[in-house]
Amino acid sequence: MDKKDFFISYTGKDKKWATWIAGVLEANGYTTCIQAWDFKAGGNFVWYMDKGLIDCERFIAVLSAEYMQHVYCQAEWTAALAKDPIGEKGLFIPIRIDDYEPEGLLKPIVYIDLFGIDEEEAEERLKQITEEGIPRNKPGFPGTKKPRFPGQLPLNNIPYTNNIHFTGRKEILLQIDNSLKPGEKNPCSIALCGMGGVGKTQIALAYALNNGYLYNTIWWINAENELTMLDSYKDLLMQKGIIKRDVTYEKDDILQSIWAWMSQNTNWLFIYDNAERESDLSQYLPRINTGHILVTTRNPHWRNMKKLEVDVFQPEEAVEFFNNFKLEGSIDDAIKLAKELGYLPLAQDQAVAYMLETNKSYQDYIDLFKQNRLEIFGEVEYESISYGQTVATTWDISLNKIGNEGAKQLIQLFSFLAPDHIHKGIFLQSSEHLPEPLASDARDELKLNNALKDLTRYSLIKTDKGQISIHRLLQEVIRESLGSEKIRCFHLCATILHKLFVYDQYDMKTWEICTSLIPHVQSVLTHEEDLKTETEEIAGLYAEGVGWLQHIALYEEALEWSKKALTIQEKILIHDHQDMAMTYSNIASVYSMQGEYNKALEWSEKALAIREKVLGLDHPDTAMSYNIISTIYARQGKNNKALEWSKKALAIREKVLGHDHPNTAMSYNNIAGIYHNQGEYDKALKWQKKALSIQEKILDPYHPDKATTYNNIAGIYRNKGEYDKALEEFKRALAIEEKVLDPDHPDKATTYNNIAGIYADQREYDKALEWSKKALAIQKKVLSPDHPDMARSYNNIAFVYSGQGKYEKALELYNKALVINEKVLGHDHPYTAATYNNIAGMYYDRGEYDKALEGFKRASAIREKVLGRDHPDTVATYNNIATLYFRLGEYKQALEWYGKIKSK
Repeated sequence: MDKKDFFISYTGKDKKWATWIAGVLEANGYTTCIQAWDFKAGGNFVWYMDKGLIDCERFIAVLSAEYMQHVYCQAEWTAALAKDPIGEKGLFIPIRIDDYEPEGLLKPIVYIDLFGIDEEEAEERLKQITEEGIPRNKPGFPGTKKPRFPGQLPLNNIPYTNNIHFTGRKEILLQIDNSLKPGEKNPCSIALCGMGGVGKTQIALAYALNNGYLYNTIWWINAENELTMLDSYKDLLMQKGIIKRDVTYEKDDILQSIWAWMSQNTNWLFIYDNAERESDLSQYLPRINTGHILVTTRNPHWRNMKKLEVDVFQPEEAVEFFNNFKLEGSIDDAIKLAKELGYLPLAQDQAVAYMLETNKSYQDYIDLFKQNRLEIFGEVEYESISYGQTVATTWDISLNKIGNEGAKQLIQLFSFLAPDHIHKGIFLQSSEHLPEPLASDARDELKLNNALKDLTRYSLIKTDKGQISIHRLLQEVIRESLGSEKIRCFHLCATILHKLFVYDQYDMKTWEICTSLIPHVQSVLTHEEDLKTETEEIAGLYAEGVGWLQHIALYEEALEWSKKALTIQEKILIHDHQDMAMTYSNIASVYSMQGEYNKALEWSEKALAIREKVLGLDHPDTAMSYNIISTIYARQGKNNKALEWSKKALAIREKVLGHDHPNTAMSYNNIAGIYHNQGEYDKALKWQKKALSIQEKILDPYHPDKATTYNNIAGIYRNKGEYDKALEEFKRALAIEEKVLDPDHPDKATTYNNIAGIYADQREYDKALEWSKKALAIQKKVLSPDHPDMARSYNNIAFVYSGQGKYEKALELYNKALVINEKVLGHDHPYTAATYNNIAGMYYDRGEYDKALEGFKRASAIREKVLGRDHPDTVATYNNIATLYFRLGEYKQALEWYGKIKSK
C-alpha cells in the first residue's frame, strides 16, 4: 500500500483542530492518517499508532500545553523526531494552536503558528508545507488568541441566530466570564434569574456566541419540561455516535449515557433555558461536573448554583438599544420612551418592531402607547425582533402557573398599588377587609410569606426586607386580565388604604406611615376616574390625603384632591355634611398657602357656615375655621381683624380642649404673630413663650411646630436688634427642620431666608446671599412662580445686591418681588410696602432722590393705612423720608416728618 503524506498527532482536547488541519491538507491533494478517521472502534490503539507512524512520510504534531503533557503524544513525537533530529529532511512538522512555548528537544524547532490569525491565512500556511517541511514565510504573531476555527463555534445546537442588536449587559457578562473558566478543577454553574422579558435568554446566547472558542461542545436544552430535556440529550448522544437514531431508549439509559459523556469530556457548556425549579432540574444534571452549566430561570430560589439577578435595562443601556436602529427622534425622546416602558428589554424590542414597520418616531409611539397602552403590544404583525413572545403573553405564562389562590389574589391587589415599596404589613394589618383565602394567609405571616414566595418563584415580584416591587407593565397586564373583578379589586385597595392612611399633624408616628403609603394612595386614586367609582370611602381617601400633601408642600396636588373629594361629596352627601365643611376648609388652607387670600377667605367662610350651624359655636372644628380666617387676615396685613378671629378661636380651645393642648398653643402662636406684625414685640414674645411651654410639654422634641415657634421668637429678637439671640433661635428651628422635613420643604426655605435677613441686617452680605439663594432654590422647586415667599426671597437677595452696590441686579429682583406682591397680595399689603421701601432705599444710595422720595411715600401711605401710624415699620418710613429731606436741605419738611415720629 502507498504511504500517506502526513500522520497527525494530537490530544483529545484538540480534536477539532486536528480534523480541520487534516481536512485542509486533503482538500489540497495530500493524504493523512488521523485517529479520528482511521482508528476503528475496538481496535488496538498501539498497533494503529505504530502502523500510522510507519506508513506516513511526515509527522505533524498539533502542539498545545495539553499535548505536551499527554503520555501517548510524547511517545509519538519523540519517535518521529528521532527520524529527523535536526529537521534537514522536513519530516517533523510542529503546528502550534495556542501560544505555548515547548521546552527541551522541541524548543529550537521552527513552528507553523495557526493561532492569532484568521482562517484564510491559516489555510495558506498549511498549503505552503513543502517537502522541506516548514513554509518559508513569517509566522503569525502569537500574542492575542482569537476564536478558534473552523467557524467560531464548536459542535452546538444553539437555536438562535446572533442578535446583532444585543446591547449592554456588560457587567453581568463580565460576571459570567469571571465565573466560567475553562479547565478549572471545580467548574462553576450559574443561574440567570429574572422576570419574563428582561433578556435572560439573550444574555445566555451572547455569552455562548462570544465565548464559543473556549468550548468543544455547546448544547442548548429547553428545560421547560422533561420531554424537551431528554430530546436535547438524545440529539447530542446521536451526534456523538453514542446512541442510534432509530432505537428507543429509556429515560435512565439516556441519563446514564449523557452523564458518562459529561464526566469523560471537558470544556463543554450546557445551557438549560427557562428552567422552573432547581429541585426539578437537578435530577437531569451531571453527577460529576467537568464542564459549565448556565441556567436561565424566572425562579430566584437556587441554592447550589451561583445566582446572578437579571433586571431591566439601566437607562443608558435602554437608550443604547434604541440607538442601534436609527429611529426618528431625539435622545430625550428615546429616554422618555424607555422610561415609559419601564426599561423592559422585551417591551423596547416590541416598540422598535412597531416603529420600524410603521415609520413612527419616538414621540409618535409615546403618544400611541399612552392612548392604547397594552393593546399596542398585542399587534401580532409587530411582534418582537429578538423575542419569541409579546409582553402580555410572556407574563401570562407565569401568571397561569400560580397555583396558590391567595397568591393570585395578592398580586391582583399589587396591580393597583405603586410598583415599588409595597410593604407586606399593609396586608397583615388589614386581613378583615381581604377575600378568602388571602384573608387567612394575612392572619398568619408564615402563610403570607409562602404566598409571596409563590410569586417570586416566577420573578413576578421582587422582595427585599419586607418590601415588594413589581414591574408597572406587569401591573397593567394583570389589571386588564381582571375583567369584571377590576372594580372589586380597586375597592379592596381603597378600603385598605382608607383604614391605614391617617395623618395627624401632632403625631409624628403617623408621618412615617403617611410617607410609606402616599405613593400607594396616589396610585390607587389614579384609577378612580376611569372606573367611575364615587363612594364616601373614595372621597374620604382624597380628603385624608390632602392634609399630608400640604404637610409635604405638594399644594397643587392637594388642591386637585380637595376638589375631587368635593365633586364626589356633592353627589352623595347632604349639603351641610361635616365632611364637606372639612373639604371647604382644606381648599381654603391650600389657597392660603399659595397666597390666594381672597379665594382662601371665600372657602373658609363656606366651611364656617356649616360648622356653626351643625356643630355649634363652641366646637373645636369651629375654632379651626376661626383660626384659618385669622391666619388669612394676618397674611393680608389686616391685623385687627386677625386678632379678633384668633381670640375667638382661643376662647373655644381653652374652654373645650384646655390650656395644654397643641391647638391652644397654635392660637397663642397666632396671636403672638399678630402682635409681632403690629410691632408690639414684648407682647409677641410673651405669647410665643406661652406657646413654646405647651409644646415642650406635649410634643416630640423634633416636632415642626416647635421649629415654627423658634422661628417666630427669632423674628422678634431680630426686629428688636438682638441679632445673636435671633440667630440662635433660627438655628434651633433649622436643626429640627433638617431632621424631620424633606430636603425641599418650603418651611426650610423660610428659615434660610430668616437667617439671610440676620446677616443682611449686620451687613454680612456674602453670608446673606448664600442663605437667600439656598431658600430660592427650594422655592423654585416646590412653589408657584407667583408665590409671596418667592417675592420675599427676591426682596432679600435684592437688598444684599443693593448693599454691595450692584444696583441694576437689585432693581431687577425688587421689581420681580413687587409684581408678585401687587398681583397676589394687593397694593395695600405690608409686603408690598416693604418692597417700595427697599426700592426707595436703593435709589437713595444711588443719589436718585426724587425716585427715592416717591418710593418712601408710597410705602408710608400703605403702612399708615394697614399698620397704623405707631407701627415700627411706619415709623421707620417716616424717618427715611425725614432723612431724605434733610439731605436735600429741605429742613422744614424734614422737621415735619420727624414730628410724626412718636417716642415710646
